[in-house]
Amino acid sequence: MAFPIIYPAVSGPGRLLEICSFRRSSIPESRYDEVFNGITAKSSQFPISRQTLSGRKTSKEERDITVLIADWTSAQEKDIFEPGPEYQGIKPAFGELVDAENPTFACHHIILPGLAVTPEAGRYVAEFFSVSGLQQGEFARKLREHVESLVIDAMPIFFHAAPSRENAEVVVAVSGWKSGVNADAYMAGVSKKFQEAVKSICTEVVGYQADMKKWEASQ
Repeated sequence: MAFPIIYPAVSGPGRLLEICSFRRSSIPESRYDEVFNGITAKSSQFPISRQTLSGRKTSKEERDITVLIADWTSAQEKDIFEPGPEYQGIKPAFGELVDAENPTFACHHIILPGLAVTPEAGRYVAEFFSVSGLQQGEFARKLREHVESLVIDAMPIFFHAAPSRENAEVVVAVSGWKSGVNADAYMAGVSKKFQEAVKSICTEVVGYQADMKKWEASQ
């Protein structure tokens, strides 16, 4: 099977991983935290919710970009629950967090077997590869070889990749690293070499790093 690509391979219930990013509104930090914590306290009680990770992009130019990873029980269950009043009820408050004039909002969902939640890591890397459906078999083979060839010292804590549910011609790869130093080395070295190797079948690559932490009810 071409996708998904899961490292390390483990047995488990699997999950629907949602990753989204948006430019923060200009409301005070204290108000942002109040609204975000209120929303997440409610969403964490949804029967489809497993975990939420939140943080910011690490580049100086994009520190005003929030990144969220939400782990849901499954795509089928989220598709059923999302149109309902509980899920739709949190959307108005969420709008206060986003810069209305320049939201730069992006969101993808990927279906993953194995782990029930995204592992915690010192630094997260998200990469988005634009690959046509006809080329995805070859791309998946090359991506799998890329992950397997990483030397032990540079191995990520995890590396998960699958086509986006929003756009099947975008392959979403989310990986976790021990530290920013490890992630920087990957992005500057091995990742760039991989992008060069697949440039004939991959029309665009967008990637970023993010510092994130698990949301806890005590926050």
